[in-house]
Amino acid sequence: PQITFFANPYAIAQKIISRSSSSFFIQPIVEELGIEKIRGVGGSVFRGGDIVEGIIHLHVVIDPPRDGFFGVVRPESVEPTPPEWVPADTTSYLTANWDIATAAENLAKIVNRFAGEGSFERFTEDRIQARLDVSLKDDLLANLTGRYVGVRRYQEPAAWNAIARMDALQVRDVKKAREMLDKIRQKLPASDMRPETIGDIQVYFAKPGRELPDTMRQVERSVMLLDDYLVLSDSREVVEQAIRTRSGSQPRLIDDTDFALMLSELGAKLAGEQPFFLSFNRDADSYRVLYDLAASPTLAGAFDRRGANSPVAQKFSELLQRQNLPKFEQLRKYFNVSGSFAYNEADGLHFGTMTLRPLE
Repeated sequence: PQITFFANPYAIAQKIISRSSSSFFIQPIVEELGIEKIRGVGGSVFRGGDIVEGIIHLHVVIDPPRDGFFGVVRPESVEPTPPEWVPADTTSYLTANWDIATAAENLAKIVNRFAGEGSFERFTEDRIQARLDVSLKDDLLANLTGRYVGVRRYQEPAAWNAIARMDALQVRDVKKAREMLDKIRQKLPASDMRPETIGDIQVYFAKPGRELPDTMRQVERSVMLLDDYLVLSDSREVVEQAIRTRSGSQPRLIDDTDFALMLSELGAKLAGEQPFFLSFNRDADSYRVLYDLAASPTLAGAFDRRGANSPVAQKFSELLQRQNLPKFEQLRKYFNVSGSFAYNEADGLHFGTMTLRPLE
């Protein structure tokens, strides 16, 4: 089964704007941003295959030159291989590459065009400089290669926010990045940036936030330099695991067979194109969060306590307590992995997602 589709979003937007009483105000803004450069959005959806269960392709046709709003769209080819510190049991991994300096420059032009000359600098550069004694443009943006790495990992026990995260930006000059962190640390209260050495890495932990309910994971925010990446995280556990993985004491995603298979299949769909975005997902973990919550006595107890004032919560509590759910490992075989990619072309941007068929 296959679906092929096409839409002209600018034509649709024009029809909506023309019927609006504010069209005289909105239309000039749309034209100034260059939204009419979007000539069309088309794609296809396909299901069925021996290895691949489903594929979605989406292509956005953009007229050159890419100025106005599209001056911010500055993708560059990215190395899909994960850094050595990305753990093998990662729930999801994604990487992308962007010409950040040019994108920021063009974004400033747009903001200043509508909010007044110098507005972008007042909202960003000036405030950060005054607060942290750091230049957003010179100390941070100029030192970034443009590569971003995002890691998400399911962290037990079950909670609404059980997916912990790490967000990493690759830097050109590690020494300069370290000096920037030292500047920030000197400007902030000691409790907001508490240093701690884990392995051979200096990690700065933020002051703990307010105590959260039992159904929520307690967030532990931190920042560190991990090799040539400036890494922000909301979990001590995921930070410690990344550092152990970097040392070789835990399996790495780069050596994982599921990741290798997905990368091979995505490579075939890229057909020689260089991606600026690539992601890998363990689909089972996305469902496991909700499944473990449903089987959690903590969640059932929370609904039970609220049931005194809410009939709906009481019904949920009774439903959860009646269920006798099997272990999630019995269901894991029905899931596999998925991935997505994007690449840049002269006439626009191409996106794709793919899900592999379960092995059993």
